[in-house]
Formats: sequence, structure tokens, C-alpha cells
Amino acid sequence: MFFPVESLVANSLPYLTSVTIFISKNIGRVTKFAELPFLESSSKAESPRKIVCMEQTHSGNFAIFDEDDEEYQAQMQYCNNFIWLPEVDAVVRDLTKVVERELFVVRTADCLPLVIHVDNFVAVIHAGWRGLAEGIIGKVVFALIEMVRQRNAPFLEWTFYFGPCAKIRNYEVGSEVVQSIPSAVYGCSILNRDKYYLDLVSTAKAQIHEVFDRVCHNSRLEADCDNFGIDNYNLRYLVSDVCTIESQDYASFRRDGVKNSNLTIVSVEPK
Repeated sequence: MFFPVESLVANSLPYLTSVTIFISKNIGRVTKFAELPFLESSSKAESPRKIVCMEQTHSGNFAIFDEDDEEYQAQMQYCNNFIWLPEVDAVVRDLTKVVERELFVVRTADCLPLVIHVDNFVAVIHAGWRGLAEGIIGKVVFALIEMVRQRNAPFLEWTFYFGPCAKIRNYEVGSEVVQSIPSAVYGCSILNRDKYYLDLVSTAKAQIHEVFDRVCHNSRLEADCDNFGIDNYNLRYLVSDVCTIESQDYASFRRDGVKNSNLTIVSVEPK
């Protein structure tokens, strides 16, 4: 069962694109990406023509989805209307190139699904503690800043949707995990009776702020610094209050020890 949790509409752009986020609770174990269930449509014309799935190896790698790029297209794997992106945990899409409905899928079972929408772009990220240690969120945010700058586009509202994930009150980790994530050392983890608990959402937010601060102080952007300070941005955070470990409705590897999945699906449609 799928249900929409957020609808983002880029009204201020010269075109109109709708970005809707859907969540599916525990769908069981998926052994092949072609087995993933998706939104049912009463009309074949409304069905998605492209369903983009990532391999998700808990890495710091991301891809810019662009079928016009022949070199990148050679890395994609196709199966009917499914497109498989190997060895990546995040994907960025240029909304100006969307000509038919597309779905971007993240599978999680305690890790953080994150969706970013700014100006002409949407990004979909899978981030567990290993991905945070690899800096995947910072890499994607920095890439988005650069892509918007290249178009000389004004920085509009940034929207970040943090989906269901393990919450700090239940997400016990080893000290080596906290030490591997610099952001987690500063207020994003707690030590309680010799046990560490990691806050995935706060750590992700800290990494987002670090990128904006770094860009502002980067010497090659010094002339633009007045436009790049984080105080000049409107960062909108939408955070799910669901803890996957607590909620029996959601898949949780930490709780059950079974590789079932929740889905976060981003539907992009041209208007």
C-alpha cells in the first residue's frame, strides 16, 4: 500500500513540474528489482514509463540521471520500464529533462531515506551510518549547489524530506561508528550507560549545514559570498516521526534481523 506524504510543486519555474513523495510500509523481501510493487494506475497512460532503482551498497557514490549522456547511459541496466543504477546510493534528476512520468525508488529498513528538492532539481538519497561516514549527503548537496550556479538561477527554497528511519532513542551503535562520522561527534549522538545512540536525521542536517558553510567560505566563491551564506537560504525540513525499529508496520533489520524493505518513492511528472 502506498500513500503520499508530501507534494512539492515548482510554481515559480517557467514550466510546472510536480514532485510527489510516496511511502510504502513493509513490502517484504525483494530479491530482484523487477519484483518491486508500484503504484497501480487505472489508466495505462498514467503508468510510469521509467522506474529508477539504485543498487544501494551503503557507499558515498551518487549519479546524475541523464539518458542523453551516452557514456553514463552505458552504465545503466534496463529491464522493461525499470532502470537499474549500479553501485550508487543517491541519484539527482534535472526536472527540465522530464518528459514523462518517472519514479525514483529508495529501499530502507532502518537507514534514512532523504529527498531534496531545489529549483530545477530533485535528489533521492539512501543514507545509513556508512553513507553518512562516506559523506554522501554533503556530496549531493554540493553538487546541487554547483548545478544551480551553472544556470545562474536564483536560489529558491530548499526542501528536505527525511523519511521513516531508526530514531536515536533506539539506534544503538558502537563508538567506532560515532568516531567515523565527524558530524555525529558534535551533538548528534548520545552516550547513555556506556552505550552510544546515533541520530541519523540530526547528523544529516549537520552535514547539510557544513556544506553551505564551506561553500560560503570557499575562496573561489568569495565574490559571491553574500549570496552563499546559509542565513540567506530558506531550508525547509520535513521530518517523519516514524521510528522503524518501534513501529511494527515498518520493516526494520535491527529489530527483526530480516532483509525486508520499506520504499520511499519520488514521482516526477511534467505538467
